[in-house]
Amino acid sequence: MKTLDSRNWPLIFGLIFVGLLLGLTGCGGETGSESTNTSGHSSSSSSSSSSSSSTSSSSSSSGLPPLIAMTLQEDDIGTCQIQGLVENEHLGFTGKGYANTDNAVGTGMIWHVNSRNAGNYIAHLRFANGSDQARTARLSINGAPAISLSFASNTAWDLWQTVSVSLSLKTGSNVLKLSASQDNGLANIDRIAFEGEGLSAGDCQDVNLELPELTVWIAGDSTVSTYTDTSSPRDQAGWGQMIGELYNDQVHIENLAIGGRTSRRFIEEGRLEQIWATAKSGDYLLVQFGTNDSHRTATYTINGAVIPYYLDPNSDFKTYLSAYIDGAATRGINLVFVTPPPRNSAYCTGGNGTGAHAQAMRELAIQSSTPLADLNQKLVNYLINICPSPQPEEIFFLRSDGSVDGTHFQETGARIMSRMVAEGIQEAGLNLDQYRR
Repeated sequence: MKTLDSRNWPLIFGLIFVGLLLGLTGCGGETGSESTNTSGHSSSSSSSSSSSSSTSSSSSSSGLPPLIAMTLQEDDIGTCQIQGLVENEHLGFTGKGYANTDNAVGTGMIWHVNSRNAGNYIAHLRFANGSDQARTARLSINGAPAISLSFASNTAWDLWQTVSVSLSLKTGSNVLKLSASQDNGLANIDRIAFEGEGLSAGDCQDVNLELPELTVWIAGDSTVSTYTDTSSPRDQAGWGQMIGELYNDQVHIENLAIGGRTSRRFIEEGRLEQIWATAKSGDYLLVQFGTNDSHRTATYTINGAVIPYYLDPNSDFKTYLSAYIDGAATRGINLVFVTPPPRNSAYCTGGNGTGAHAQAMRELAIQSSTPLADLNQKLVNYLINICPSPQPEEIFFLRSDGSVDGTHFQETGARIMSRMVAEGIQEAGLNLDQYRR
């Protein structure tokens, strides 16, 4: 074995000293690179960020996309209401925990956000859904028609994902309400984060957490109208007469539907203008026509002019309905189309004499992004499924001689239809559904 030359010792000691210095420098941790939740579990310090697509997942400690201006968690100023509990049972959350809302339709969370400028912003909701199916929700901003969201299932409550949505915020105060669309509630919500400049958390004391009063206006024909109510359950009735039973006292129903009206005649007689003169921004207008618009021989007279009831479903009918769309849009009124009910020929066979006009409303609703409650299809399906027709008749109106009026309804039928309209409002994700009893 060779012995080291003593002349090389200074060089050897120098190399050892440099190595020790480098080793000591490399032993320090990255300050703030990992976040630790209240359960003592540290999430990953990976730098990967969540995708900008509508749904994404991330294993990073923050999971935040770039350009995040503000994040609100369960105990932050700006998080104004959680209808449920703040928990920390399932790991991987950020902050002090996550919101586990009550399992019921309409439960959720409320945030208050101030915006320096009006414009479009991106919100990212971090969530976990360990159930076996997606959970759907509605996100409304300042009481406007809600945006539909879906929180995808990943079968584990400690696997966190992100769903992203574009928001239109006004200058100043903005109230965001996230509410469940089904009776098993929301997914667990960890936080909401916003992309965009000029955002800040709002003071929750400035937010009225009670739902404001509103008016639901109804335009339609005799299948919608309000009739004299006696002690008999077989009185003639329209669904507009019954729908108020389904909503709380903060909803005021103004049913202007009247027999014999078409989408055109309702306008020509000044009835729509009566609604425009009184309704206020944030109110709702439910519009159902098609029963009389499909009548090929009947006429009515205005100022001596004889006018046909019939409106071609693919042209004139859509033209007159467009006046309701335009008028509601300019006044900030929430318009909802309701397709016309079938006649009693739908029992068992699915006969649908108003089907063409119902389809026209569906097409125009899609074209104009107008919410739609498909009463026509719901009632057709119902009448097929209860075949044969009930004896004695309890849905369609019975005339004094005992014969069945195949177009109009008695109270039971009107209540069935009102529930179907309310279901359609829920399915459309409208804020009005939060007022259900």
